[in-house]
Amino acid sequence: MPGFYLDLRDREQVLDFILGALEYLEASHSVRKNADHLLDDIEQHERVSMEELAALARKVARAAFPRREAVERYIETPDGREHEWRKVVAAVSNSTGHLLERFRERTLAVSLEDVLKHEDSDIAFSEKERVEIQEVRRHILPVMYRERRTELQIYEQEAERNLEAIEERIKILRDLAFETPTVEREIIGKIEAWEDRLYYEGEVLNTDSLDQEITYYKEAHALPPSLP
Repeated sequence: MPGFYLDLRDREQVLDFILGALEYLEASHSVRKNADHLLDDIEQHERVSMEELAALARKVARAAFPRREAVERYIETPDGREHEWRKVVAAVSNSTGHLLERFRERTLAVSLEDVLKHEDSDIAFSEKERVEIQEVRRHILPVMYRERRTELQIYEQEAERNLEAIEERIKILRDLAFETPTVEREIIGKIEAWEDRLYYEGEVLNTDSLDQEITYYKEAHALPPSLP
């Protein structure tokens, strides 16, 4: 899907996303169990449709979202930034780790994110080294969640509440779409883009903006309110 973070028509990309997000879920998690079963079918060369894979990606993304967000919040703190830095530097190759340390010292960057976004980073690191760092980081973040799960509970619980509030508003908009055929495709198109940003990219959508969308479509089409 052009412009989307995750192309749900691309089998390899969807499988890669599922495997990455599953790292946040313990083996006993019900979504993890269902995912493992479907992935076993794929390994056994069973036919699994793209519709089934897309549905699984959505379930896994939903289950992992609060945990992903908790880690993102954590690495915004001084302790989290240092934790991430130490683990990534230790996990990459010696040469890449040495480059990271030298670049950080020279630029006074305080986090891995600052290093990667620095205007000189494209010169300091080759494409191969950047890919290595990003891949290591992708696998390090779930490890950090597991290591700090207890202290990250407050972030995880807040993320779950925020997610539920966002989903409630998206449901209202979806209902509005079905009630208003003239703008159904327009609203559904927006919902698909929002859900891509939310579930797959991991963006926390602004509920005020969603409320404005709800108000607009209700007022523009003179629909009665769907909530008390």
